[in-house]
Amino acid sequence: MSGNNQTTSQEEAERMVSKGISETVAQKFYRLSGCSSKVEFAKKIGYHEMATRLYLLREDRKSRKPCNPNTLHRWARSLASGGGPRITIGLWPDGEITMQTEEDTE
Repeated sequence: MSGNNQTTSQEEAERMVSKGISETVAQKFYRLSGCSSKVEFAKKIGYHEMATRLYLLREDRKSRKPCNPNTLHRWARSLASGGGPRITIGLWPDGEITMQTEEDTE
């Protein structure tokens, strides 16, 4: 039975990739934070859990809250001051946002 569940999860992941749904900047920041849950992430960045969940929704969801560079910088400061990883955020002239943890930059 567990093999069946793994196949289903893998098929769902493949469907998401095939739809062209990409990782949002908020989702990437969450992944880089190393937090084990969205609740832990919300506590470390000092945001309410529900607001954080809206930022972390998939790109195709209507209720998703867009995450701007100022929000990311606030999250990075809060995360670093709380003992989490230091995340460097870069904003390129074409509007692309890049992020790296401190370990990646050394």
